[in-house]
Amino acid sequence: MALFYMQCYNCGVSLFEKEERAMALKHMDKKLRRRIRMFFVIIFIIACVLGYELFMGEVTLVNIILGIIIGGLVGLVLGRMFKIYWHPEDKKVVGRLDVIGIGALFFYILFAIYREEIFAHYVDASHLRGFVFSTVAGVMIGRILTMGFHIKKVIKTNVDGLH
Repeated sequence: MALFYMQCYNCGVSLFEKEERAMALKHMDKKLRRRIRMFFVIIFIIACVLGYELFMGEVTLVNIILGIIIGGLVGLVLGRMFKIYWHPEDKKVVGRLDVIGIGALFFYILFAIYREEIFAHYVDASHLRGFVFSTVAGVMIGRILTMGFHIKKVIKTNVDGLH
């Protein structure tokens, strides 16, 4: 997990060449970096829970992988929840919730509330909790990836020396 965190450090920054990373970090808003770090902490905690449940036999590896894939697809769509753009006065990349993001947030909340009912028809009840946790981890991973690509695009467009 530590290797995954180091590779994806501060989202999007790892998508840059090594010499460009420091400059890219300099141009990221602190709130945006904090949000991304929070996602990584949540993913790490869920990974620990899933590892324990896998070890105890409460969930199968197939359910974990399937949950991460399904959640990842949802996360890629929900990565659009925050508009990533360049703030010209601060000369930083910032992320704000926009109108489309509010709609995506609404559907995400519905998904979060009813996910057990949605998946209960397809996953054995004894494995449901692990599957739901892996789905949430997948959503977080998908959101991080989407945000990373948006951050890279905005920084490369607006920062001299990163074209």
